[in-house]
Amino acid sequence: MSVPYWKRNLWLLWLSQLLGFMGYSAALPFIPLFMKQKYNIIDDKELGLYVSAFYFITTFALALVSPIWGIIADRYGRKLMLVRAFFGNAVVFPLLAFAPTIGILLVFRAIASVFSGSINAAQTLIVSNTPEEHQGYALGVFSTSVWCGNMMGLVFGGVTSHIFTYQTSFIACGVLYFIGGIMTLWVHENFSPVKKERQSKFSQFKVLSKAGLIVAGLFVMVGILRNIETPFLPLKVVEIVGENKAGLMTGILGACAAAGGVISGFLLGKLADRMRPLQLMLPVLALSGAMLAGQGASKAMWLLMLCRFLAFVAAGGIEPILQVILSRVTPQENRGGAFGMAMTARMFGIMLSSVIGGFIQQIWNVNGVFIAGGILFAALIPLVVCAFRKIAVYCPESMQAGKR
Repeated sequence: MSVPYWKRNLWLLWLSQLLGFMGYSAALPFIPLFMKQKYNIIDDKELGLYVSAFYFITTFALALVSPIWGIIADRYGRKLMLVRAFFGNAVVFPLLAFAPTIGILLVFRAIASVFSGSINAAQTLIVSNTPEEHQGYALGVFSTSVWCGNMMGLVFGGVTSHIFTYQTSFIACGVLYFIGGIMTLWVHENFSPVKKERQSKFSQFKVLSKAGLIVAGLFVMVGILRNIETPFLPLKVVEIVGENKAGLMTGILGACAAAGGVISGFLLGKLADRMRPLQLMLPVLALSGAMLAGQGASKAMWLLMLCRFLAFVAAGGIEPILQVILSRVTPQENRGGAFGMAMTARMFGIMLSSVIGGFIQQIWNVNGVFIAGGILFAALIPLVVCAFRKIAVYCPESMQAGKR
């Protein structure tokens, strides 16, 4: 029996994204150490400023170009965007290793972000070529490539930089992106651009319906809550085990989160095809909030690991649920642009999360960031109920359970 082409696509995209995120995680987490060593930065405050600028440029550039690439994908195909993203990063990422100054490093990173967006293109291709009754499963399985790639990349990058140099990790990143790009060439896309009446330059950006705009707003909230505590996690680990073991324990904690994300992708992705979105979203939000607050209250490393694992088992299912809804409320010819807008909304939430988390940390403490995040998750529940009811008014079928 031949394998359906959508399943073949899913696993090709899964492997290519695994390689891409493995390369990304092999290089980017070591940026502070790379900057300190290559540019001889001694002052920690100065280093922190450059690191913040590096990550802000990363998020801002990606948020800026995601809708544009999405709209181009709707006109010329999603596979083309995958090829562009993989081979573009295969060229640009190694350049970071040879940037002579911090300023040029930031410019190279901005260019890399402009060429990024492979995950958005892959998600759009998946929902456009996968039967609706299998979209939740496909998006859930695909999301596990991110977690597996991150987990493998951290180990690979740590070993590579230890044996060789931090520059080697950037070169290896480019090689892995190149191999992933080769794999995307084998992806089959059943794409036929829909002919539209002539539109103004600005009307082509109106790819989100009223229901889609509500989903985009939820992506902003998810971007905030799923990242609010991330910058402060190493400080929480130091509080429990001290500085000597903080690096090792933070790595193990990341592995726990990745394992939770993998389980979440397979389990909740499958449930997204069988349950009503609201039925699945409410317990996911409740458990996410409880486990985030639990991390803040943890006084032992084993308890922090358990809460982190369960938090990612739950929270890993939030975005696939929203992506399925977005796919249902958006015409197929506009899904690339819609998913690009959703990516921008999520990136905007991530940018806000660093500001909100920093503000909470200043007036409270590190543990307060975790606890406040848990409270905000709980506050999001009634908002989601209202939002889903409103979406059901515009598009009733989007709130139904998938076909069995």
